[in-house]
Amino acid sequence: MNNSQIDLGIIIKSIRQEKGLTSKYVSDQLGISPSTLSKYESNERKIKADMVPSFAKVLNVAVEDIYNKSTTN
Repeated sequence: MNNSQIDLGIIIKSIRQEKGLTSKYVSDQLGISPSTLSKYESNERKIKADMVPSFAKVLNVAVEDIYNKSTTN
């Protein structure tokens, strides 16, 4: 689980880019600033577990997909 904590932001960014979503779109949907999203995606700021479902919804993936991808990379 520790590795997935470390990689979570990078995984979120990877999924966002694979889906062709802009950081502005995702940050708007989450109600956060683009700079906050950037900090999450670069792991400068830790993503709290209760935010993962919100990211999953915006990215149109299952929460499990985020965690599974983060543990396999």
